[in-house]
Amino acid sequence: NSSTPPSKDPPSAKGLKKEGRKKGGRRPGGQPGHEGTTRSLLPPEQVDEFISCEPASRCDCGGRISCDHEDPVRVQNVELLEIHTMVREFLLHSGRCQRCGRVHLGELPAGAPSGIVGPRAMAVVAVLTGKYHLSKRQAAELLKDLLGLEVSVGTISNTEERVSAALEQPVEDAKAYVQEQAIVHADETGHKVSGKRAWVWTAATKLVAVFLVRSSRGAIVAKELLGAAFQGILVSDRWNGYNWVPAERRQLCWAHLIRDFKKIAERGGRSEEIGNAILEYAYKMFSLWHLHRQGKRGRKWLQRKMGPIRESIEGLLAEGTACGHAKTQRTCARILKVKVALWTFVDVAGVEATNNLAERMVRPYVLWRKASFGTRSARGNTFVERILTVSSTCRLQDRNVLEYVTTAVEAHLQGCSAPSLLPDEVTQTSIPAAA
Repeated sequence: NSSTPPSKDPPSAKGLKKEGRKKGGRRPGGQPGHEGTTRSLLPPEQVDEFISCEPASRCDCGGRISCDHEDPVRVQNVELLEIHTMVREFLLHSGRCQRCGRVHLGELPAGAPSGIVGPRAMAVVAVLTGKYHLSKRQAAELLKDLLGLEVSVGTISNTEERVSAALEQPVEDAKAYVQEQAIVHADETGHKVSGKRAWVWTAATKLVAVFLVRSSRGAIVAKELLGAAFQGILVSDRWNGYNWVPAERRQLCWAHLIRDFKKIAERGGRSEEIGNAILEYAYKMFSLWHLHRQGKRGRKWLQRKMGPIRESIEGLLAEGTACGHAKTQRTCARILKVKVALWTFVDVAGVEATNNLAERMVRPYVLWRKASFGTRSARGNTFVERILTVSSTCRLQDRNVLEYVTTAVEAHLQGCSAPSLLPDEVTQTSIPAAA
């Protein structure tokens, strides 16, 4: 069923047939005519060692070979050096006051952590468990095998807490930034806290994404995520937790809508006729939208072409409210209530027709969830929120997440402000005008 989540239709299930798919007879890999890609050679200044490889001195025929050193064929490979840990030992000397006899002990220098691991090692732990989805035990094993660093599972957990504290302020700033943006994508997915149902929420913009872990999927969390005074345009699915945002400032995800229309088409009778007709118009709509996104057509052209499609889809939805199938009637009526939210992407520059941005942001957590048992405390929830915010935002901005977290931890240990997660560019925070 096209509307069934992939988790309910696993590859291992027997007796499932994928309708409409035909084998193309193509072999795996690049197809004839495909332009391949080749890794470019690094410039000489980035090469650490040059090894000269000369041909043999004589040919098979017995002649002498004269070597040409002017234009060699360059072949490069990259090797990993053996990684060693560096151990610092701080000798805290004591001294006694000659007047009162009080004993004084030397203190650690500013920026020195009190635990067993240093700033960069702390960052590595957080990135392994937070971005690369390793369990605490797996992270401990990798540190031992790869770096020769032996730490306990308890140390991994305590390190996550300390890194989380270092990321507090930049993450709070990122939340405030997202709430002020003109266009925000939002989504939520299931989570477990001590075995009980909870939710991971995300709000994403082009360059910043933030996360919350909460026990509710209601509007109260959506308001916390987006800000109760949110004035931007929200791109989301039809979940009612977002209904407090006026339909005029929403864009419903057309990828989700298409799944709804496929459900309608699979019910047979008049529902099938209406569902298939809407799908046909929706596919035409996406063809026009892609031409506009690729810069091949302007917005005025898109608006002109979308006029008849918009009228046709809304007319079919109206027919669906009286088609005789209760589920189809309810779905069509609910969509018609917010029909203005179907077309915001046509009129407002920068608004996407789908919620793919938020879906991509939440996907790494979904993979993490599959290999974990969720969280067990508020401390764990906070770490998940902050490390997902940092790793997702760094990915959007093409920043090195390990370097960022290391710098944040070093700053925190020294009592300084962590580096900002916000983009350097000046952002437009008002609702964009229709183009």
